[in-house]
Amino acid sequence: MDRFKSVAVPSAQIAPQDAAKTRPRRADPLDLEFLDRQSLGDPGLMDEILRQFKDRLTLYFSRVTASTDVEGLAVDLKMLGLAARGVGAWTIGELSAGAEAELRDSGVVNPERIEDLALAVAEAETWLSERISRMPD
Repeated sequence: MDRFKSVAVPSAQIAPQDAAKTRPRRADPLDLEFLDRQSLGDPGLMDEILRQFKDRLTLYFSRVTASTDVEGLAVDLKMLGLAARGVGAWTIGELSAGAEAELRDSGVVNPERIEDLALAVAEAETWLSERISRMPD
């Protein structure tokens, strides 16, 4: 049992690729602090990024669900994950990467993984729609 003791690791020792694993889960599907940094604190730029992400999210997830070939599915999962990580939608990014890795390793994706991704996408789309509806034109 001693070999399973937890060990505290200073955050400075966590590799950048592991940073998403240490982030606390947030109530919002997007990390607004991250997005604020990405948009250099410009609220107008943040609004435009959110509008563009909503369009990309809908586009790439519809392609994921309609895909009929492994290569196309892999590309769409990659694009969805990259778009999500670019705005701080960590859950969608992680789920997309997991599905992509599973597809790469075995040639198939567990349908439950796609269902989990669908739930995360639906939550983000609802959140984005509500937020966009309150944005100035």
